[in-house]
Formats: sequence, structure tokens, C-alpha cells
Amino acid sequence: MGSNKQMACNPYRATNDLQQLHKLYQDFFGFPVTRTTTKEEWSPIVDIYETDNELVLQSELPGMTEADFKLSSENNVLTLVGERKFTDQEKYKVHHQERSQGSFERSFTVPATFDLGKVIASYKEGILSISVPKRVTARPRQIEVEVR
Repeated sequence: MGSNKQMACNPYRATNDLQQLHKLYQDFFGFPVTRTTTKEEWSPIVDIYETDNELVLQSELPGMTEADFKLSSENNVLTLVGERKFTDQEKYKVHHQERSQGSFERSFTVPATFDLGKVIASYKEGILSISVPKRVTARPRQIEVEVR
């Protein structure tokens, strides 16, 4: 007759097996096998949204100061250029690094309905916020209709 044995299910077994495999690779190669990036691959993330009166771009630039990046505009293109460096790395041996560093350049074509001549940018707590106002002619307006 059949057995009444129930198979024990361990939902963490796959995770444990994966961790053991990573440990095996680490022991064999001498370094962790994880996601890596090079200096050339780093690029800050940017969110872009539009309100009734402006186009807003927000970029995460943690660990940077205002001197580490520049913002410019030319021919309806807004460009963010900079470099993130980690200081004092020559003083210690890095075992594992997931934070990226290096030079970057991001460019965004801005529709002609926005006025790049009136850009306002601010930097607070690692977030660069850029506001590009809509041209007055591009903003919606109410037109009063006369009854005759």
C-alpha cells in the first residue's frame, strides 16, 4: 500500500542553493560573482514629467556636490555632464563595490513649447531638480465668447 509520508517543503532551499553556488564561485575565483559595472557604464537615473506650467526633470546624484556636474542647454537640448568619484580608494583594498562611479553625460531634447532660457535648477539631498517653464503661448487659456 501507499505511504503516508509527506514531503517537507522548504521555500528557502532554492535561495540556500543559490547562495551555496555563489559561495562556490567566490571560493574558486577569489571574488564574488555579482552584477558589476565599469566606470563607462554609469549614468544617473532621471525622471521626467510635465505639469500644466512646466517640464520637470529630476536626477539622482548621490554623493556629489554642485561642483561635480554641469547643466547646459543648446538648440532645445538640455545636457547634464559630470563625474562621480569615490575619494581615498587608494588608501584601502576594495573587496566588493556596487556603487558606480565615473564620468557621465545625459542629453534630453526639450519640445519647443518650453522655454530653456528660463530654466530653474536646484540641488538638495542628492536630487537635482530642473524646471523648464512652458512658453506663455503654449499654456492653455480660457477664451471668453461674446454673445451678440
